[in-house]
Amino acid sequence: MAKVISKGICNFCKNEFAKNTMTQHLKHCKQRAATIVDGAESSTEAEQSKLFHIVVEGRYNPQYWIHLEVPVSDTMADLDWFLRNIWLEHFDHLSAFKVGTTNYSRPDNFFCFESNQQEDADEDENDQEEVQEDNVNEVEALLDGLPSYYSDYLSPDMLSELKKFQSVDELLDFLRKESEEAKNAIQFNNFSYTPEQRKAFVLESILQCLIQELDDRDMDTPLAKALKVGQKFSYEYDFGSTTHLKLRVVTEHDGVIRDKKDTITLLARNVPPGISCCVCGKPATRVACGYYSAEDDGYCSSRCAKKNGKDYEEMMSVINSPRVGVV
Repeated sequence: MAKVISKGICNFCKNEFAKNTMTQHLKHCKQRAATIVDGAESSTEAEQSKLFHIVVEGRYNPQYWIHLEVPVSDTMADLDWFLRNIWLEHFDHLSAFKVGTTNYSRPDNFFCFESNQQEDADEDENDQEEVQEDNVNEVEALLDGLPSYYSDYLSPDMLSELKKFQSVDELLDFLRKESEEAKNAIQFNNFSYTPEQRKAFVLESILQCLIQELDDRDMDTPLAKALKVGQKFSYEYDFGSTTHLKLRVVTEHDGVIRDKKDTITLLARNVPPGISCCVCGKPATRVACGYYSAEDDGYCSSRCAKKNGKDYEEMMSVINSPRVGVV
């Protein structure tokens, strides 16, 4: 069978293009260029900014994809909310991005205390002001906030050395190098350790815990700090029935933010895949829960869904989303 090429619609010229040519089209789309020029020249409300062009697609169902334009000053949380609104659900499921070895997630209690969000924001703002007043760099603030047991295993000299780093990435590179050296110093001899080897074993273990702790960061991190051009990263939504996405930063360019509230722009989106009813062959409008692929037999037209509904425990609407068929 010939491979079906996924197609999408440019949000500016409204023309249809193949998935593998959409990036190139958006680069040269005259209507898109015109909106950028008009926005820069005529809108007094517009704000100049650096923007990322990001492509997102389903990891296991790549026929669902979108192109986005996102200010680099936006946070990972802003991107998370956009993906939830356009593709996923409005339920309070947890989610996380992974960039390299670094995880960006919301606190487990984020949604439980959403009503206290303003109060927490005020407290965070006050904390940030205090940090700025005290001239404490990011690394020092993180290390001071670690559980006390780290100071029981790491010498004061090492902690003092760690606080000299100006960025978390530099600190993590150093910790990984130290951890590797400690690991190399451990040699098994009839499952016994010398005092030096035992010390190296404990150090390697605590450094690995510290690396994992520092690698988990908050979604309030700006995109400019987490991403770069060419960066590939991933996203997971709902850790029960998980939807997996792949993302890639295509370019960084100068542009205009017209709406300060809705700063992310949808550039292009896939045409809904043509999925046929497994009974009559007409366009499917309903799907049984747990069926994600168009080749599955869980898709039905409205008529067949009503007629054969007893054969399915639950039926859902067919949506243009990688979360189709997921409860």
